[in-house]
Formats: sequence, structure tokens, C-alpha cells
Amino acid sequence: MKRRDAIKRTLREARNAHANYQQAKDDAVFLHVSATLNKLSNPANLYRWLLFLVCSELFLFLLVVVFPTYVYMSFQNVFDTSNKIGMLILGIPFGTGLWTVYCLLRLKFPDIEEQRFGSEVLSTFSYQAHSNKRWLVWLGSITGGVLNLLVLSFLDLLLARP
Repeated sequence: MKRRDAIKRTLREARNAHANYQQAKDDAVFLHVSATLNKLSNPANLYRWLLFLVCSELFLFLLVVVFPTYVYMSFQNVFDTSNKIGMLILGIPFGTGLWTVYCLLRLKFPDIEEQRFGSEVLSTFSYQAHSNKRWLVWLGSITGGVLNLLVLSFLDLLLARP
């Protein structure tokens, strides 16, 4: 009986240690994302990121239009090698589309990530409206990333003649 209790205690401690480790890891990711989003509140940084992302988008589209067969064969070779690496590479056009749309929407709504609400009468309504707007900005950004990935994929499939 003592051995079973000791095993249970050890398993419980291991589970708690893993939960604490995971929580610390999640907190670190949250702090990094929050710091990045706070840097984007500066319009100068936002314009620099937007310029970089638009140039990246143009480079990707130029690559697909000029060398569609090579891009198609490269993706085919990567996906034949490993699906995980292929999905990671597909994350490049998705990510550039997502962050480009996010930067554009952040220029339109500069205070979207701020959480300062007073204790006035309609503060709950104000918080809900602000939260809905932030949710729609992120939804639009994800939609932009997906559309960018789909357009690049269809353009490559249309132009490539393997």
C-alpha cells in the first residue's frame, strides 16, 4: 500500500511539474507576442514592417509567376521528403499574408490592442465593442493569410506544366 501511494505521489508531482513547465512556457510565449504587438503600436515600426511584408509578398508572387515549374517541383520534393517541413514552408505565404493584412488593419485601427477602459457607466459595452473589433481584425488577418496561400497555390498550379 505504501508503494502504491508513493507511486501515485510521484506521478502527481511529475504531472504538476509538467503543468508548471507548460504554464511557464505559455507565459513566455504570451510575453513575446505582447511585446511584438506593442512594438507595432508605433506607426514608424508599422510602416517598416508593412514595407518588408509587401516586398516579401511581391517576391513570392514574382517567384511563382517567373518560375512556376521550379516552385511546383520544389514543393513536390519537399512534401515527398517530409509533410512537416512542407507545412512549415506553406506557413511562409500564410504568415506574410496574415501579417500584411494585420499591419494594414492596425493602421486603420491604431488602438486595437489597448485595454484601458474607465469605470464609467458604459464601460462594459465599450469593452465588448472593442473586443469585437479586435476579434474581427484577427479574423480578417487570418482570412488574408489563407487567401494569400490559396492564390499563390492556384497560380502556381495554373502556371506550372510538369
